[in-house]
Amino acid sequence: MTSVARKNMLCWVLPFFLWPVLCFSEAQPPPPVPTLEEFLNKAEAVYNRHAELLRHSTGTAHVRVTRSGGEEEATRLADQYRTLGFEPPKPPYDKVGNSMTVHWYTKGDQLRYDMDIRAMEGISPWTPEAVLRVSTNGKVGVYYAPLDRKAYVNQPPVRSHDLTSYLRYFDPIFPYLEHGNTIYGGLRERAKKQSLYLEYADLNGISCIRVTASPDITGDKICYISDLTCWFGIDQEYALVQLEATRRSYENNVLLKEIVITVNVNYEQSLEHPDVWIMKSYRKFQKDYDIQDLSIDFE
Repeated sequence: MTSVARKNMLCWVLPFFLWPVLCFSEAQPPPPVPTLEEFLNKAEAVYNRHAELLRHSTGTAHVRVTRSGGEEEATRLADQYRTLGFEPPKPPYDKVGNSMTVHWYTKGDQLRYDMDIRAMEGISPWTPEAVLRVSTNGKVGVYYAPLDRKAYVNQPPVRSHDLTSYLRYFDPIFPYLEHGNTIYGGLRERAKKQSLYLEYADLNGISCIRVTASPDITGDKICYISDLTCWFGIDQEYALVQLEATRRSYENNVLLKEIVITVNVNYEQSLEHPDVWIMKSYRKFQKDYDIQDLSIDFE
């Protein structure tokens, strides 16, 4: 066989043998979506390692909290408060807020946080400016105001569901919790009474597992409808990257009240612990009887 014939033969034979390789090198379909139990087990295992690291950590965060609105809700609830013998609260109709730089130090159950609370440009302060050092073990609190050179011992700080409570009590674990429970624990509780749907989704270029809860409808005369959708980053070891939740109440098909909560989180991978993604920024918007906006940026 001549060299020309061999070249012509190779031109036909090589594509024939390469064709199966090219076909099989195409993008494979994604793996099956994990079950709820598989997803929660893996996510909670990673979270528990992260939480333990936060129990032995130091860091700095910059916090901004604002509140506004609430006049309509206060008017609606005023008669109910007076019927119970209470003076109705007056929410901050105009926007108020504060910024704060906080340094924290944790060692197991021991927590110390140093707060420098400042006014924000253009709006009235929610709380007076202050510099405060707080140490607590969960059973007692030690409070020191260095500018006044005063210290006192009292009950430990108490956290409320109000976002302005970050200006009184800061723990680096708080952004990972909702009403004292993790988002994963909250989903387990919801799964007892609602159907949860898991699917792959893309969120601003982040590959996610999206968890959607079927509407939870409760009540008789007054009907309550709750919705929840969460996005968990796959490459971020199932850390929460976004949450959207609403709870609406109706009476005779008339909307009485709507509560809206949104959360957005950004992370960076830990250099010392590659399986842990560290929170870099946290944003939470909460519309209830007033509008509250929280942002935390971690150094």
